[in-house]
Amino acid sequence: MIDTGIQENIRMGEERFQTGDYQGAEEAFTRSLRLDPQNAEACNNLGVIAFLRRDTTLAIEYLTRALTIDPFHQEALLNFTDLLRTLNLLHEAVPYLKTIIARHPQRNQFRDLLAEAEDAAPQRVAKPQPLPWKLYYSPGIRMHGENARSLLNLEHYIPALHLDKPVWFFGLYFDCDYFMLQAHQGRKIVNWRGADVRTMSRLPERVKIVQSLPALHVCQAQHQKELLAGLGIHSVVRPMLNRPFNDIKLLPLPAGPARILVYWRSGDDAYIQADLFFAIAAACPEVEFHIVGQEKADRFNRPDLQNLNFHGFLSEEELDRLMDACKGTIRPWAWDGNPNIQTRMLLRGRYAAHSCRFEKVAQCTTLEDYVQWIRGLQSIAEPNLAAREWWLAHLNRFDFLQADFKPDKAD
Repeated sequence: MIDTGIQENIRMGEERFQTGDYQGAEEAFTRSLRLDPQNAEACNNLGVIAFLRRDTTLAIEYLTRALTIDPFHQEALLNFTDLLRTLNLLHEAVPYLKTIIARHPQRNQFRDLLAEAEDAAPQRVAKPQPLPWKLYYSPGIRMHGENARSLLNLEHYIPALHLDKPVWFFGLYFDCDYFMLQAHQGRKIVNWRGADVRTMSRLPERVKIVQSLPALHVCQAQHQKELLAGLGIHSVVRPMLNRPFNDIKLLPLPAGPARILVYWRSGDDAYIQADLFFAIAAACPEVEFHIVGQEKADRFNRPDLQNLNFHGFLSEEELDRLMDACKGTIRPWAWDGNPNIQTRMLLRGRYAAHSCRFEKVAQCTTLEDYVQWIRGLQSIAEPNLAAREWWLAHLNRFDFLQADFKPDKAD
C-alpha cells in the first residue's frame, strides 16, 4: 500500500510543475523520494526538472534510477531517450528499449525508437591536432593567460624560437606587449580582454601600431567590438572563461535574505565606481553584499552600512560555495571585459547587472537602475535558465584558432 504522504507530494509536485513552479515541484518530489527511495515516479519527475534546467548529469542520474527501479516505466524511458538524443548518445538506450519491448511488443513507438537507437553510431571525437599557435600573455593578466594556455595545451611564446610562428597575443596592456606585437613576424591573433581596449583607444601611438599590423582581432563583448570598429579595427566577439565549466551545476536559488556578490579591485575607485557601489548598498539595507577581491578589510567596516561582508581572496572551493549562496552579482565598473565571476554566476543560473552591455545581463548605469534591479531580483524564485543556456552555448568557442576560420563570416 502506497503511503498517502507520498501520493500527496507527487500530486502537489505535478500541480506546481504545471504552473511552472519548478522549484516547488522539485521540493515536493524530493519529499516523496525521501518517504520512498524506490519511487520511480518521483525519480522520473526529478529527472525531467533537471533536464529542463540543462543539468544533464543529474537528469541521467534520476532517469536511470527510475528505470532501475521500474524497467517498464514507459514515461521515464521516453524522457530518457529524449535526453540521450540531445547528447548524441541515443545508442545507450538500446538495452532499456529491448527490455520494455519484451513486455509491450505491440508498442510501435518503442520499436521505432529501438531502430533509431541501433542506427545511431557513437559520436567518435577525432583526436584533436595540436594547435600551431604559441601564446603570449600580458604580465598584467598572468593568471588568466596561464589558465588559457593550460586549457588549450599551448606553448609559451619565445621570440628567439617562434619569431615567425603563429602567435596568439592574449591582452595588450603595457608598452612591452606592443613591442612584442610589433616585433613579431608571423601570423597574429590579438585577443582584447577588457581595459586594454579602452586604454589603447586613448593612446594614438598604440592605435597606429595596431592599425598598421595585419592580425585577427578577437574581443570579449559587443561593446568592445563597437569601440574597435570606431578605430577602424574589425573584430569578432568570442567570450571566454579560461577554465573548464561543464561541471558547474545548476542549483535552486537560495532562500532567505537576498545576497549579492561583488568583486573588488583596490586602488582604482574611479574605474570600479566605488562611490556608486556604496550608494547602492546604502539604498538597499535589507540586502547582504558579499565582497571578494583585493582591499583593506576596514574599508568596509562602516557604521552607516551594516550589510557589507568582506571576504578578501577565497579558494576556488570557498568561492564556489559563496556563489551558490548568492542570488546575483553586480559590477558597476565603468568598463570591462568578460568578468570571470559574473560568467560563473550566470552559468549557475544566477542573475547579473553591469554598467556595460553583456548578453543576458541587466545593464544598469545609475543608482536608480541598480536599486530597481536588486528589488526586482528579491521577488524572483527561479534560476536564470535563459542566461545559463546562452553562455553555455557561446563560451570558449576557439574556432578562431583553426586554419580555416573566416572572420568576415563569423557570427
